[in-house]
Amino acid sequence: TLMNLSSEDYDCPICQDVLKTPIRTRNCRHVFCKNCFRLAVRAQGPHCPLCRSPVSETEKRAIDIQQQMRERKGQCRACGTTKFLSKMRVHYKSCRKYLEEYGTPLDPPPPPVTPTTQEVSRVSVDTIHMTGQVCPICAATVWGNASYCSRNLIGHLAIRHYFSYDTYMVSNVGEDDYTQLCLAIQQSLRQGTGITE
Repeated sequence: TLMNLSSEDYDCPICQDVLKTPIRTRNCRHVFCKNCFRLAVRAQGPHCPLCRSPVSETEKRAIDIQQQMRERKGQCRACGTTKFLSKMRVHYKSCRKYLEEYGTPLDPPPPPVTPTTQEVSRVSVDTIHMTGQVCPICAATVWGNASYCSRNLIGHLAIRHYFSYDTYMVSNVGEDDYTQLCLAIQQSLRQGTGITE
């Protein structure tokens, strides 16, 4: 029912934004933005992007979802302003806090390039890879925050989880990296088994 749905239930699972021209698949009943769905089907074949059920590129509009979005309000994920869900994308284009945190809202990212020998534009890389991602290191460590999402995961990893080989290895002058690695493994094995030289 309408009362049991949260505003996240009106987010497209592909672009992670509020649904734009929602469509519903006939078989599995998943809902997507029309453009996101069509791009995904063209790129990956006639399968649901979520569950791989057979679909058609010409799935029907989810008129009930559109109507609910006209009636239901949600909060801007950046500034907290309450707007009708059907108007949220318009709000994002002018919300200063949203633009600072998420950047300019774009149309859905282009489908993945196939085959991999084709060049990928910088805009494509930024829109696809700059969506919020949970850091696997933060999620796996006791001191980390398992729910921390970063819009720039590579940058987060480079700054927060920087690893320098030299910091953890004693350098033996005159030996190459491979020899030093072998010596370190041997020393580690000896320490683990209690064998000393």
